Amino acid sequence: MTETNPEAARPQGYLRMLQVEEPLSFYPFDDDRLQETQIRLERRKKSTENNSFTSIQKSFVDVLAENRFVCFFIIQGNKNFHSNHTLNLRKRLALNFHDRITTLVVFCGDSEGEPLFCQGTGFTSFPFSATLMSVLNIAQVPSLVVLDTQTGRPIHSDAALALEWNNPHEVLGAWEQEQSGLTTTQKAVSVVTLQSNCTIS
Repeated sequence: MTETNPEAARPQGYLRMLQVEEPLSFYPFDDDRLQETQIRLERRKKSTENNSFTSIQKSFVDVLAENRFVCFFIIQGNKNFHSNHTLNLRKRLALNFHDRITTLVVFCGDSEGEPLFCQGTGFTSFPFSATLMSVLNIAQVPSLVVLDTQTGRPIHSDAALALEWNNPHEVLGAWEQEQSGLTTTQKAVSVVTLQSNCTIS
């Protein structure tokens, strides 16, 4: 059982609606484990092979207290999470943002592969629910939705693209100024390519 930090701020906005009482499994960042699991996922190795997964139990409130921004990474379970895009995004979020953004991974459907997917990433697993899909307005998966813990609201519709395309320092600086994190050219490209939203397709 985990203990909640009594000084941690109460979740706001959407995060308040999504608050869960049960402890969440946090998978500490480990570059070697990240690389090892990335290879296993790319080769579609079963999660039951050589299992030695490590996680720490944390409360929802304590997880949110670690960083200003929280990213919900919603992916398809049922062993269908091996697409190149999903795995590239996993690697980018883990390597570049694990100590800057709190990433909550939500498996839709079968979550058997979740420990392998999260191992070494610095991600925290979060339970799937119809409420979460409704509150975050998720129409398809995989999706990324980034919220500001200070307001509990989504920061910008182009957050996923900013995470994927730009330098972490620049992205976070833009978000702190309530900007999208995309350059003018990138905004134009996102509109032309129909990517100007939080859904990764």
